[in-house]
Amino acid sequence: MTTALQRVRSRLRTVKQRSREQARWLRTNSLPYLLTYSRLNNFVINFRLTPVDRQELRRLPNVVVGQIDITAQDYSRLLAQPSLTQFARFPAGYTKMLEYAASAKLLGLNADSILLDAAGGNGEYLRAVGSVFGCRQLFCNDLLQPPKVEDGVHYVGQGVELLDLADASLTAIACHHSLEHFRANADRGFFKEIVRLLAPGGKACIVPFFLAEQYAEIWNTSRSLKFDPDALTIHDPFATFTGWGDFEGFARIYSLEKFRERLLTLIPAGYSVSLHEVSFCGKPCPQIDLLTNYHQPRINRNMLALLIERAK
Repeated sequence: MTTALQRVRSRLRTVKQRSREQARWLRTNSLPYLLTYSRLNNFVINFRLTPVDRQELRRLPNVVVGQIDITAQDYSRLLAQPSLTQFARFPAGYTKMLEYAASAKLLGLNADSILLDAAGGNGEYLRAVGSVFGCRQLFCNDLLQPPKVEDGVHYVGQGVELLDLADASLTAIACHHSLEHFRANADRGFFKEIVRLLAPGGKACIVPFFLAEQYAEIWNTSRSLKFDPDALTIHDPFATFTGWGDFEGFARIYSLEKFRERLLTLIPAGYSVSLHEVSFCGKPCPQIDLLTNYHQPRINRNMLALLIERAK
């Protein structure tokens, strides 16, 4: 009788715990979903920020402007990997898959690659490219992941501005839709780490890389801080672009001048910088309409990838 009662009590505790977890998930995620499906998300951002004219990119000193095209084959071979099949429910040209395909192509991943995915979440990108390209070693950095080794991925738990990896130990660094969320001076710290960590001939790819006519710090929370006094502060309670959760709710968008002043000045001699306009099957991407990527603001058109290369 006692054992049966204990089982009932244990079952009730489990049900209560799951109920609490579900309630917490709804509080965190229901508003973003509601805003997205009602097409109200990013309303203020779309009104206040205008993407930089692509012709203006050539004003940046010592930055080469190029293009990269994601083919249907580039896209489909990544989508076929088990860690990425959850994106198959979206129409072809989904932003996250375009980001992954663009970085893999620009980094030139191969069997000799020693790759870090900065702010890489659960390592889904690394498991996919590791399978496709047979990379030699894979590292994932994310504050939400404890240090561990899982499915061939080494998780490094520190912040992006202070990584426990040896100097010149990486041939490739990827960062997907994360740089804009780095608070305070973490963006600068990350660029310093890129310079420190890349081996001769190594490359780092940040995609998307956002540039607007104005330099801005954007918040969707009730409390807005100001990290840089030069930035325009935008509070957009409708913003899903800034993200939600413990390490989100904020986004930074650079102007050309602030990009040069804040980040490019950290790149020393012996490294080159290029910006690449990303297309998908020959067309500008991502496509943003009622069916595809409708959760994205207009600042995400047309996708840019930033590439930093260390000379051999």
